[in-house]
Amino acid sequence: MLPLLLFLLAAAAASGPAAAQGLPPLPIGVNYGANADNLPSPAAVATFLATKTTVNRVKLFDANPAFLDAFAANAPAISIAVSIPNSALPAFADRAAGLDAARGWVRDNLAAHVAAGANVTLLLAGNEILGPTVVPDLVVALLPAMRRLHQALQLEGLPQVRVTTPHYLGILAPSDGIPSNARFRPGLDAKVLAPMLRFHNDTGSPLMVNAYPYFSYNAQNLNYAVFRPNVGVGPEEARDFNAGMIRVCSGGKGTPLMPGKTFETYIFSLFDENQKPGPIAERNFGIFNPDFTPKYDLGLLRDGSSASASPNPSPNPSPKPSPNPSPSGGGKWCVAKAGADATTLQNNINYACGFVDCKPIQSGGGCFDPNNVQSHASFVMNTYYQANGRHDSDCDFKGTGMVISKDPSYGGCKYVS
Repeated sequence: MLPLLLFLLAAAAASGPAAAQGLPPLPIGVNYGANADNLPSPAAVATFLATKTTVNRVKLFDANPAFLDAFAANAPAISIAVSIPNSALPAFADRAAGLDAARGWVRDNLAAHVAAGANVTLLLAGNEILGPTVVPDLVVALLPAMRRLHQALQLEGLPQVRVTTPHYLGILAPSDGIPSNARFRPGLDAKVLAPMLRFHNDTGSPLMVNAYPYFSYNAQNLNYAVFRPNVGVGPEEARDFNAGMIRVCSGGKGTPLMPGKTFETYIFSLFDENQKPGPIAERNFGIFNPDFTPKYDLGLLRDGSSASASPNPSPNPSPKPSPNPSPSGGGKWCVAKAGADATTLQNNINYACGFVDCKPIQSGGGCFDPNNVQSHASFVMNTYYQANGRHDSDCDFKGTGMVISKDPSYGGCKYVS
């Protein structure tokens, strides 16, 4: 099965910090653009990401030598994806001279930096060649160029660098919204994408997709778009989306089609870019300010400074608690306090459901009724509490949880202990 790589354009966020989610530290990638006049130096950025965050990969929008040198010197463990402009692809696709052109580009732009310590692992051949704006000559050149670049990397002694190309999500045909029912668009499926998928399979490279939920969500699909499993109001759409995305893509739970998988993912973007053209939203997708303070807490900082407002302030919550703890007669349960704020309880549900099985509170489940946030939160908070070792701190949830000694199970709804 092919690996899937996601480049995610999250909701644009205001400059003020949002409330924390108490996320466990999980690895994630970021897009590092620098179309701004107020950003720190590449060396400072590389050092910050390597020493202060859980970010383990970056996507660059070109082969800027200053950026590559900075990561070689200060962050050699961080994986780097380097982009090639669309305009370069026809030269690489040429049957007679394409391989020489590709080898020349690799020598001129990558080889020395990799030798110096830059951990380049992906080479991105253009960007969104198959749409939304289609240039037929580039479509024809895309796969041959990818093949020449792969050959060039092998011949130049860089076999660890994989070749892919970022697609826009419109390569998928309209569907019912269920991910596993998605199909490639007719016209692209057999003629373009089938041979490209064979290339990915043969070379061990990932299929890469740019997903833009910010531009497609609406009032009807907002909860789905930002990973909220139940009806309710979360504190900040940008944080909710990115937090949910990190949880789903890096947490190891996988998807119904690919359980137990993690996905190589890049958040857009590391910083706001105040000189980027287009709508104002284009300049405000950053997750960090230029002084390296987070715009909102995603649990990416290593030093724990972003965890103070977490719904579960346990200093080291388990990143992968057992999703189905078994009843053991331990005699301690965690439930929501009577009169606790409904929004906070919904946030508790959103957070905990990333780590434990929440099917019992869904329609048809044994704990769906009574269908209210107080009851659902109690069940989920207890399941999370039990999975994390039944420490009192794991039942805090921003002061909305309490530990009890009387079994709260009822009817067909059995609380684990």
